[in-house]
Amino acid sequence: MTPHSIAEVLVQCGFYGGFPVSETALRLLHEVFAERRIIIEDDASGDTPLEELESLGQALMEELHGAQSAVGYADPDNAFTGDLYRLAVQFGYGVIWRRPGLDIRQRMLCSLVSFSVLGLEGTFRKFAASAANVGLEPPEIVEPLCRPSPMRAFQEPYKC
Repeated sequence: MTPHSIAEVLVQCGFYGGFPVSETALRLLHEVFAERRIIIEDDASGDTPLEELESLGQALMEELHGAQSAVGYADPDNAFTGDLYRLAVQFGYGVIWRRPGLDIRQRMLCSLVSFSVLGLEGTFRKFAASAANVGLEPPEIVEPLCRPSPMRAFQEPYKC
């Protein structure tokens, strides 16, 4: 992996694990790389209007999740999560999932690992169902469940 791709793994996982976690991990990565004189090339993508990010994010989300992309918490008309959902579409799918450094398949793997480690069973199930849409095979999809995590009870049906 390139130094930039390694940083992108932390960005993708940090999106689901929390920005403070991602910020700390990226700071440590930069320190380690600086000690080794490794440079992470910045692929800054410039400013994109929110409306365009929303459109790009919506298209990517539909590509990933199909009909699941607008149900439950993701329902844009949900009175409790609608505003948060719109930000997730704009920033999560419109920016983070589209960043250079990792392809969409690699980002899906990072996301599945994040959900497994965080014990987010419902989100893991949704993304696992969508993982085949980006070319992941069943053994790759369940691999994140084969590591110790808070989802131990969820792991039992799978022979790791």
